[in-house]
Amino acid sequence: MRVLIGKIVKPQGIKGELKIYPNDDKLNQFKKISSISFSENGELIKVKNWAVRNGFFYVTLPGVSDRDVAEKYRNKDVYVDEEEINLNPDTYFTDDIIGCEIYDENENYLGTILDIENYGATDIFVILEEGREVMVPFATRIFVDINTTDKKIVAKRDLYDEAKV
Repeated sequence: MRVLIGKIVKPQGIKGELKIYPNDDKLNQFKKISSISFSENGELIKVKNWAVRNGFFYVTLPGVSDRDVAEKYRNKDVYVDEEEINLNPDTYFTDDIIGCEIYDENENYLGTILDIENYGATDIFVILEEGREVMVPFATRIFVDINTTDKKIVAKRDLYDEAKV
């Protein structure tokens, strides 16, 4: 599976380097990337150089040796193979979390995750609960077991009820 990691915002310098704005602030989860693509199913392109500097990714591609050629890549989305990302514990791909069903510790169904939003401090789960949307901050003390394979999340009911808006 390929994962969207950012968008090319501009050429950097005169030698064809591309500046990528990441769609995640956890840049440490990216080890050296060997290939990128410009679509989920597009051809993988070998990377000549990969760097993380000042909150951005920088990449040099074969055949992109000057600013004019690099300019053609402006505003393109950048994807990498999921295996190239080194996820930290308690870090998940958004697509793996959306659609998960939430249960309390007694197996009572609480709702289904519709979306994940972030307003700066933490991720917020948008949950469809009894026909209405509620929001609960993602915290491992609330969501004690996350199984993305089975699309099931277990929450501590008292903390969940206290935190939901």
